[in-house]
Formats: sequence, structure tokens, C-alpha cells
Amino acid sequence: MEDGVITPTRSRYAVEKWITDRSEADEACLAVLDVLDEVVTRAEVDAYSDFDEQMPEHVREAQESLRARGRAQRPGKHDPGMFVAVSRNDSDGWCLVRTYASWSINVALYYADGVRSIATLHDCGYSITAKLTPTEVALLTERLQHLSAVVMLPTSRKRWWPFARQHANGRLG
Repeated sequence: MEDGVITPTRSRYAVEKWITDRSEADEACLAVLDVLDEVVTRAEVDAYSDFDEQMPEHVREAQESLRARGRAQRPGKHDPGMFVAVSRNDSDGWCLVRTYASWSINVALYYADGVRSIATLHDCGYSITAKLTPTEVALLTERLQHLSAVVMLPTSRKRWWPFARQHANGRLG
């Protein structure tokens, strides 16, 4: 419940297709941004890309603008291009997020409280996960139906725990 309103349960989903094309990455990232537009309050953008050589000029300009924002947010820090915070209420900044999302090594989208991540657009849009309601799943599935399935990720990581305990107990490496 948030602010007296019952909110639907969210589950973690992934865009299933192995995205290998820049236009597919852009389409998938924009679809997630659009579907979550009403609930995202901010983004943290890493203003670095694995595709600098392929980057169009308008995307390069967005990258430079994001880095300038990073320098302004953290003067004197060594790496102003990492974790550049952009509020959803900042229309110019949000335009930069939308332009650059599929080129960034990582974009984290944050939920209403501004602390919990609701989605990650990772590896220049090639790996996308989001916590979605059933309605959002339906909307994203519709948007991406010609491109990819949207699949629920397993919630249990049970199979990893025995290995973690063995490692902690010195039985592994």
C-alpha cells in the first residue's frame, strides 16, 4: 500500500530475446520507459557506451550532456559519468535518458520511493529486467510482441545457497 492506495504486486521480468541490433535495443528500452512512465521517479545513468563508434551525433550530444550533469552533481569526483541522477520531473533531463538509454552500459530506474530499483536497462539495452504488475506485463508484451517475449524470472535462488555455504565453510575455492 502506498499513500493509502493498494498497489498491485510486482514480479521481476526480463525481455527474453538476445537483442543484437541497436534499433532493437532502442525499441526495447523505450518500451520499458514508456510502460513504467507513471511509476518511475528517477534514473541513474552511466554515461558510457560499448558502442561509441556506432553512436549517432544526437546520442553523443546526450552522452556529453549527461556527463556535464554528472560533473555538476559531484564536483571534483574522478568519474562524473557514472550514476548520473536524473529526476523524472526534469523534462530536459528525461529526454536525455530516453535518447541515451539504449547506448548506456547501465540505466537504473527507480520506483516512487526513489530508493528501490524497478528496472535495469543493462549492457546498452541488450539485457533488460523490470519489476512489473500484470497490467504492465501485458502492455510491454504488446509493445514488444514482434521483437521478444517478456518472461517472469525465477524468484528462488535456492540452488546457489549450498554453493555459497560450501564456499563460506572453505569447501570450495
